[in-house]
Amino acid sequence: MAASPSTHRSSSPPSAGSASDEHGFPPVEPALSLSRWLALVAGGVVLVAVIGWLDYVTGTDVGLSLAYLVPVTLSGWLAGRRAALLLAAVAAVAWFAADAALHRTSYLPVSVWNGVTRLAIYAAIGLLAARVRRDRLRLLDLNARLARALEAERTLARTDALTGLANSRAFFETLHTETARSRRARTPVCLAYIDLDNFQRVNDRRGHAAGDALLRQVADELRRAVRDGDVVARVGGDEFAVLLWNAEPAPAEEVGRRIVSRVAAVAACYPEADVGASVGVAWFAVAPDDDEELLRLADEAMFEAKQGGKHAVVLRTGS
Repeated sequence: MAASPSTHRSSSPPSAGSASDEHGFPPVEPALSLSRWLALVAGGVVLVAVIGWLDYVTGTDVGLSLAYLVPVTLSGWLAGRRAALLLAAVAAVAWFAADAALHRTSYLPVSVWNGVTRLAIYAAIGLLAARVRRDRLRLLDLNARLARALEAERTLARTDALTGLANSRAFFETLHTETARSRRARTPVCLAYIDLDNFQRVNDRRGHAAGDALLRQVADELRRAVRDGDVVARVGGDEFAVLLWNAEPAPAEEVGRRIVSRVAAVAACYPEADVGASVGVAWFAVAPDDDEELLRLADEAMFEAKQGGKHAVVLRTGS
């Protein structure tokens, strides 16, 4: 019976209100249904009966004691501890019946003793199979949970907690990857740098909660202003960056104007602050050897937009 890494078969038939196993671990898979459990046990009993019949018809010349371990082990592996114990008892009784039928009455005490020892062996092996199965699935489940936790940590480490955008670390890693691809493929690279004009006035006049709300609104508008393949990040307190994939100068400048317009619409709720966006767009036909050159050009373009009266976009192209 196959099981995925994040699932685990219950070791016993379902019981109401069972929230954890004997070690206090929460179950990692819904309990085996009663009908399924009974079917597995019934199959094991049938197999034990077949082995017991063969044990009898082959006589004392062929010993089949170990064969009884097959249904016992399978029951422990597939249906859990209770099934293993039940099948161990059935197997011991079947062996005893076959052995007693083949010997004289005076041999009965020996058969009883041997039956008891086989019961202990069968039960131990069945319980071991159930334990190995349970521990294996728990380990797989814990590994899957750990992988998910590590992935969540990696995501958090690369995500701005306030806006949900990529943070500066994630952005600059992506920028380095994209500029390297641009140099290899000889494709254009474009970076837009956005600084919110007069943002501090919102914090001063309405408080930091209002400022945070405005940043989240701006982040949402930036997502809407660009294509799905473009990368938007918050790289500072009120500073954002957009990496425009394979964009030409005119469309890139249009994206900048769209950003200015969308930020102005959001900032209309704060008329006393005169909030807006100054956008600097740097475009290269092929990425420069040093990423700092691209960043410097975008920053210079943004500063030029501020010097020109703010709420504007300036495009600069590099050689």
